[in-house]
Amino acid sequence: MAKVIHIDSQGGGGNAQGSSYVGTFLDYNALIAAFPTANFGDFAVVENDQGTKWLPWTVGGTYYPQGTYYWNNTEWTSNVADIAEELQNILDNANTQDLESVLVQGNTMADGQTIAAENGVGSLNLRANGNDDEIILCGSNTGVHIFGSLGSVAFGNNVDATNDLTSEINISNFGSAIFLGNKNVAIDKTGLVGLVYNQNFSWNFDVDKPNYPAQISTQKGDYRIGVTNSATLGGLHTILKTDNTAYVNQLGFNTGLAGELIVNHTPSATDFTVTHRAKSGIIAHLDDISGQVLPITASFNRNNSPDIQNNGAAYETSGKIIYGGTTALGVHTKIFVNAWNDGGASINIRVTDETNSQVIAEITGVTSSSEFNISDLGTISNLPASQAVFSVELQLNGGGMGDQAKISSLTMY
Repeated sequence: MAKVIHIDSQGGGGNAQGSSYVGTFLDYNALIAAFPTANFGDFAVVENDQGTKWLPWTVGGTYYPQGTYYWNNTEWTSNVADIAEELQNILDNANTQDLESVLVQGNTMADGQTIAAENGVGSLNLRANGNDDEIILCGSNTGVHIFGSLGSVAFGNNVDATNDLTSEINISNFGSAIFLGNKNVAIDKTGLVGLVYNQNFSWNFDVDKPNYPAQISTQKGDYRIGVTNSATLGGLHTILKTDNTAYVNQLGFNTGLAGELIVNHTPSATDFTVTHRAKSGIIAHLDDISGQVLPITASFNRNNSPDIQNNGAAYETSGKIIYGGTTALGVHTKIFVNAWNDGGASINIRVTDETNSQVIAEITGVTSSSEFNISDLGTISNLPASQAVFSVELQLNGGGMGDQAKISSLTMY
């Protein structure tokens, strides 16, 4: 006769403590409610699953399957523990050498390590990129490109030479580039904005195609049809009208101090072009230019003689000049004359405004007989704002027959 071991709720017989069947329960919670503890080896039957199936309690989850449980002197345990323990061992030790791929129900993708959606349409694919150290993590042909040797990551869609780019950001050891293909953002089919680390070598974004115009920090900006390679760098109501041009309402310069320099233009309904000469130097302000006084120089001669001779005891006119006025010429502060005394005791020299009957400047008692003498007429006053006729006059003091006052030239500045 075969050996029969009888196990029932009364134990193993005699005074020995054996395995006992404690009952059948609706689920795991019902089991532990009835028997929070038991004798080692006691077992029970659970009729229904409990919790999330893919996350067993042995790895921190809440899933307790239907089936037979036994008390191991610590907890009620099931035969699912062996499977869960092995899965936890794989996760703890990153031991994936025997895993070819992780597939979810309905997956039909066969190119690389793939996690597919339940309907088999959406997928996350781990693909080779032609080199041993390069992979692509993507859905279909687009996604995240990881280039091992270059140390770069690119997010976005592939570049198609015949179509506009969709959004793509490239971050690498060699620099970063942002590709924006939306025409409202205004970068063309191969246009790009570069953020480049170029400390170790030069970097060239070789884009040999016209770029769509772009607006940066601009309110109510506008474009004209066909404009390329132009951008607004901040402003209000800018209109991009000309190719290859950067637009602003005004330029601001600041080096961190309290003050700043703002350079702007006078709005106009007419187009103007200002060309700077190919020359280094400082651009002058209008008040610097208008503040400059234009000099006046006049020479006096008669009968092939390089001077004018007067011998009257009263002022006599030696010559006249047309003065353009302070509005056009600026305000002169000095008048010098090349005049000298030839035989008399001294000479007087003055400049008068005949148009307005005013004395402009005067010097008296010049005794020098040198034909190289230069005399300063002193304080200038009564200069007219508009044009006037100036008279240059000489007077001889204490002269006799043949004595003369002579003048050769005058300059005002």
